[in-house]
Amino acid sequence: MRPTTRTSTSRFVTHSTRRRARWHTTSTASATWRGNRDAAVAAIANRGRAMKCIVAATDFTPASDIAVRQAAALARRAGARLVVVHAANIEGAKPDLFERITGRADAFRQDVRAELAARKKQLENVRDGVGGAEAGIECRMVDGFPDEAIARAAVDFDAGLVVVGTRRGEGPILLGSVSERVLRASPRPVLVARAPVAEAGFARILAAVDFEPASERAVEMALAVAADGATVDLLHARGDADDPDPRGEQWVERFGGRGATVRYHSHRGHPSQQILDHIDRERYDLVALGSHGHRGWRRWWLGSLAEATVRYAPCSALVAPPESASV
Repeated sequence: MRPTTRTSTSRFVTHSTRRRARWHTTSTASATWRGNRDAAVAAIANRGRAMKCIVAATDFTPASDIAVRQAAALARRAGARLVVVHAANIEGAKPDLFERITGRADAFRQDVRAELAARKKQLENVRDGVGGAEAGIECRMVDGFPDEAIARAAVDFDAGLVVVGTRRGEGPILLGSVSERVLRASPRPVLVARAPVAEAGFARILAAVDFEPASERAVEMALAVAADGATVDLLHARGDADDPDPRGEQWVERFGGRGATVRYHSHRGHPSQQILDHIDRERYDLVALGSHGHRGWRRWWLGSLAEATVRYAPCSALVAPPESASV
C-alpha cells in the first residue's frame, strides 16, 4: 500500500483511504509551489514580518563566525536589520579586595579599558567582514553574562531571530554551553548555526510538529529562512496512535504556496528518536521545532525534545518559543 499523498490544492483523502493507510507507519502529504508571482511576493512579505531584525552573537571564535555569516546571509535575503553583538561582563569587572589593598586598582581599571577597546575593535572587524557599516550592519557591546545579555539584546532590538554558534566537536554540545543557555533564556526564536548557509537560504528543512503554538511558530520561522523552492518536511511523531493526525494535512494546506514544497510525515514512535532517525535518513541543512517557553526557574529546563535535537542534530537547529514567551 502506498502512503497517502495530496497537494495543497487537492481534496482531503477519503475515509476509506485513511483506514487502509492505518497499517502504515508513515503518511506523507505534499504541497508544491507553482512559482507564480503572487506566491513569491507573499513569501518575501512573510520573511519581512518574521525577521525585521536579526541579532547575531559573536565571541570571536570560528564557530561564532559561522553564525554571523549565516545571520548576514539571512538578513540580506529578508531585507532585515542585522545587529552583531558581543557580551562582556563590564559591570562585573571591578577591582577586588586584593587590587584595592595592594594599590593596583587603577592599573586594573586601565587593563579593563584596554581589554574593552580591543574587543570593540574585534567586533568592528567581524561586522566589516560581512559587509560593514556601509551595508547598514550594526555592532554593539552588551553588558552581562553572555546568555542573559544576548537574550536581553534580542528584546531591546525587537529581533525576530537570534543566531548563535556552537563549539560542537565529535560529540554533543556540552550541557550548559552558551548556545544552550541562550536557547533557554531567549524569548525569541534562536538559530544554532553549525555550517554556513547558502545565500539563497536553507534548501532542506525538517520541522518537528506537535500542532501546539510553539511548533506553529517554528514552521513559520522555517519558511522565513527557507530558500525559494526549498523542501520543508513536517514531521509528527504520534506515539502509539494508529492513524496520522488530520491536522498535518491541514497544515500542508495552510503553509503550502509560500515558495517551498511542504510535505507531511507521520510516524509512530517517540519524537526525539523519530527526529534523529529522520535526519539520519535524509540530508537536511536545518531542523526546526518549538520549545515549552517556560519562564522563571523552569526556563532552565528547555525540554528533553529540544535539548536532544539541538545537541545531536548534525545540521543547524532553530528553536522557537511560543509567541507569549517573554523575559
